[in-house]
Amino acid sequence: MENREYYLKSFLIAGIVLGALSSIPGVNLGNCCCLWQILGGGMAGWILCRSAAQPVRAGEGALVGIFSGLIGGMIFSLMAALTYFWNPNQFSLAFQEALQNQGAEIPPEAQVYIDEFLRWFTHPGLFLVILLFSSLLIFAIIAALGSMIAVTVFEPRFAVGRGKKSAPINYPPAAKMPDKMELHELTPGEQDLYFPRKDKEEE
Repeated sequence: MENREYYLKSFLIAGIVLGALSSIPGVNLGNCCCLWQILGGGMAGWILCRSAAQPVRAGEGALVGIFSGLIGGMIFSLMAALTYFWNPNQFSLAFQEALQNQGAEIPPEAQVYIDEFLRWFTHPGLFLVILLFSSLLIFAIIAALGSMIAVTVFEPRFAVGRGKKSAPINYPPAAKMPDKMELHELTPGEQDLYFPRKDKEEE
């Protein structure tokens, strides 16, 4: 894993965005085949490919996708639990409304068992555990798939720019210095500019 220093930024940003969009009513798109989970994982893979200094592998994309899905699943579970505690009868009413929309006629004898099951299933502790487990599992798997798809699509494009930045620069060769410095011998009438010689005193 050569790009591990870029993992945190990738799955943290993508996970927060994924959890927020999955929790907002009217924006969560619950019936659109887990669209936000796929896009959230794809966002994690895209950020990793864009930030990484080395080529990104499919395994790295799956890893950041899993962690982004876990973060998004925790945020979604927390918001769903708060909504449930605010209105405990919401789940039971939604379930009964779904049965009525399908045109199913429930006999009074069966309605008693259904109400008992809903009362047991919507227990606060059990409901939170089931919601948290299912959300983490589903979000992590789908986000990992979305991240792997993003790495497959975006990594070749970012690899081209990454290769241009890391290409060596060919500088012109430096002038070769002579191995030995040849000393310049002064002629009798020439003065040394650095160390002027004194005229010999006439004897």
